[in-house]
Amino acid sequence: MMQPANWWPLLGGFILIVVLLYFGFQAVDAAGLQPQTGTAIVLGKEHKPPGKSYRTDIVGGQTRVIPQYTPDLYILKLRIGSQETSGAVDRDLFDSVANGDLVSVTYQRRRLTSGLQVISVRREGK
Repeated sequence: MMQPANWWPLLGGFILIVVLLYFGFQAVDAAGLQPQTGTAIVLGKEHKPPGKSYRTDIVGGQTRVIPQYTPDLYILKLRIGSQETSGAVDRDLFDSVANGDLVSVTYQRRRLTSGLQVISVRREGK
């Protein structure tokens, strides 16, 4: 029977393999995708105000608290075909559209998961 201390290298190896498989899957799913364009319907709008959080790092052997700032985020919830997704936009576009409006989108469809990643959003016809 193995001693408990002998399991640590096996556990570390297992975790490493799982992490490599995850990132490999992400790379295969997203690498080299061609952008597509289409029309989307605005389903909703969400504003996330700027914020500040903190991260603790060890720098030069000393523990330091490093602030993390997040900017204003303006997010449109969209329906492209039969799929729902969301994309960040600038404030002018956010303020000028309403639920039900049509917008032009440039997006990528994931290879394995068929998920959508919005690259850009603009007013229909612009």
